[in-house]
Amino acid sequence: MKDIQLSANKPVDWDVAFEPSKIEMLKAGETATVVAILKASKKALPGDYVTTMMAKTPEVNADAQFRIAVKTSDDLGMGRCSDYSGYYRCCLLSVP
Repeated sequence: MKDIQLSANKPVDWDVAFEPSKIEMLKAGETATVVAILKASKKALPGDYVTTMMAKTPEVNADAQFRIAVKTSDDLGMGRCSDYSGYYRCCLLSVP
């Protein structure tokens, strides 16, 4: 597969970045790991949110859904509130 494009359907005002941002080529039997970095909106209320991550090529498409939990500063535990940035990192896909 060539030119694998990565994208996401995300909640309003959230940011999503991928590392790497795209995959140039995968040969048969190879896999690649992509990391998605999500930043929740400053207006996000505590609760569960669903994000769909997609990998697309001219030949085939794949997607995966992730449930992201936003918690209040009280839920994060003592001492962690001050450095809470709203960022989430997750392993996205291994593309066969």
